[in-house]
Amino acid sequence: MKNIEETALLTVERQDFDSEIFGRPVYRLKVRGAKGLAEALSELVQSWVGQDIALCACRIPAADTDSVLALEAAGFRRIECLVTLTCDLAAWRIPVTGIDLATPADLAACIAIAGSAFSLDRLHADPFIPNEIADRQKEAWVRSGLAGGADRCFVVREAGLPVGFLLCRIVAGAAVADLLAVAPAHRRQGHGRRLIEAALAHYADDYPWLRLATQDGNLDAMAIYRRLGFRQTGAELTYHFTPPPA
Repeated sequence: MKNIEETALLTVERQDFDSEIFGRPVYRLKVRGAKGLAEALSELVQSWVGQDIALCACRIPAADTDSVLALEAAGFRRIECLVTLTCDLAAWRIPVTGIDLATPADLAACIAIAGSAFSLDRLHADPFIPNEIADRQKEAWVRSGLAGGADRCFVVREAGLPVGFLLCRIVAGAAVADLLAVAPAHRRQGHGRRLIEAALAHYADDYPWLRLATQDGNLDAMAIYRRLGFRQTGAELTYHFTPPPA
């Protein structure tokens, strides 16, 4: 399969980052329109039979009932509902102390946190994907972020060592809280909230919004974000498909 294949209804694009982690091709599917979508998806998945493809992921608006029906009829499995939340930074001027910016010396500790802190994300939630691959994807995400892929990485420390981090990026003129993790042994201490507060304070002078996303079932995190002034601005469903063997 080419890196990008496109028709009137579908775009299939190879994801090089995830493909390297899985050791086999991973693709992202984008769908457009509803008329004829079920037939186009059926033809697509039939063309994948016997191919050495690890995964194809697709994300659609939660209200797009027609695409939901077409994806599920084609054998895609629903993994999560991802909620987008946005905070207006215009009035955010609360100073935050005790949060640092990561240094190269923090890389190993942040990678270790990433490899143990996640369970609700789409890769961990998919029973077809081994947890060790899902963990490795998060570790690689941190490694890439600290190598220059992130705009900032905030860290919270205990006894001088990182116990939590927040990677942030700048996307389309807005700050994005891209990946947040706190080591399991250090949760329920307010570290996650303080990391988000640090990002809000850091970006308030230069950007209008801070945006983030989380699973709709992550109720504790959703409650914290809303108390900080975030409001829901979108919801998308994530679907995965694993082609059957020949």
